[in-house]
Amino acid sequence: MAKLNLSEISDQELLRNEKLLKTLIPVFITALVILFVSSIFLGLRKGFSALSVVPVALLPVLIINIKSRQEIRKEIKARNL
Repeated sequence: MAKLNLSEISDQELLRNEKLLKTLIPVFITALVILFVSSIFLGLRKGFSALSVVPVALLPVLIINIKSRQEIRKEIKARNL
């Protein structure tokens, strides 16, 4: 999958993507915390399973989203929007 060049994206689309990530990241963090807690609870209760690694496997997705938002913020500042 090709990475989008932020300098080629329109101002409106850039602001829309920043707003989307602004709401998506806290929701994703909340879901990951719930997954971590339930994974630990179920792991202690019934033993660990393959599903116990799902929260850890989803951490890179969160990191990528956070970095994307930071890049979008830099581009917005560069354009003085």
